[in-house]
Amino acid sequence: MEAARIIGVRALTDFFMAMAAMKAHWYNLMVPSFSDPSRAEINAVFPPLSALLNLDIITMEKVLEVCGLSRRKGNTSLPTMQAWENFIAEYKLDIEVTTFNKAPLFC
Repeated sequence: MEAARIIGVRALTDFFMAMAAMKAHWYNLMVPSFSDPSRAEINAVFPPLSALLNLDIITMEKVLEVCGLSRRKGNTSLPTMQAWENFIAEYKLDIEVTTFNKAPLFC
């Protein structure tokens, strides 16, 4: 499991460093619930990170969990904000994680 975490963190670090040139674009870390009536509008404005990486949502959730950047609560994957802050600081990433209507985003 530790090897998978290291590989995942390294891949995410490389990705976010490459994305720094894109400046000020926000993406969903976690896709809004199917029951959310504004899901389509949110996804149109803030595309899911999984789509950008060409991963299905479940795989993206598992990657974030293995990397320690999210956790499971029932059937829901939730970001671990302190882990994100530590990740950003450790790798000196030029990104920001925030929440919008309970949907975590990064820039």
